[in-house]
Amino acid sequence: MQIWLNLPKAKKMSDPHFKMLWDEDIPRVKAEGVEVSVIAGSYPGSAAALAPPPDSYASDPRAALCLLTLTMAAGADYALPGWKADGLGAPPRRSLFVYAGSMTVDGRRMASPTKVSVRADATLQLTAGGDGCKFVVMQARPIGEPVVQHGPFVGCTRGDIVKAFEDYQTTEFGGWSFGDSSPNHPAEKARHARYADGRVEEPGKCEA
Repeated sequence: MQIWLNLPKAKKMSDPHFKMLWDEDIPRVKAEGVEVSVIAGSYPGSAAALAPPPDSYASDPRAALCLLTLTMAAGADYALPGWKADGLGAPPRRSLFVYAGSMTVDGRRMASPTKVSVRADATLQLTAGGDGCKFVVMQARPIGEPVVQHGPFVGCTRGDIVKAFEDYQTTEFGGWSFGDSSPNHPAEKARHARYADGRVEEPGKCEA
């Protein structure tokens, strides 16, 4: 699953940044038959989420951004807490996306694949169906700027999109350093992340 976060116009030309969020480092909250993974933002009873890239919309506290994944066992009940006022603006928008199984949300049944908008400040009573349930919670304040999208590029004007295509066709955004258009690693290679400065990160090992 890919979830793309837009950037406000002032951040559109920020330097690119890569960061690996290793599964075992992601904070989790567990209740009976329920596991909540805190990908971004904050969640009651959880350690702080791993820091996002510095120019990400998730790094702006005014965004009130929260991204969670939840897994519920068959028949499990859970009260999903609502957003707490932060004094930084109007309530954010919140959506639930069920991508496996089914559940009821305050008595309304949702089966995969279904997306529904809910009040961010409301506590929701959830009950997983007989096949269990997996879903994503997506929350943020809208950026409040025009959005123009074409292919993988997102801008605020049509001119932004034209410029992005021109940049890509001219330099491939700085050049492609691999000898193949679809580089891959050998099957025997352990999980790792290689950064632009040459640093290699492997879970459970010292950085090389």
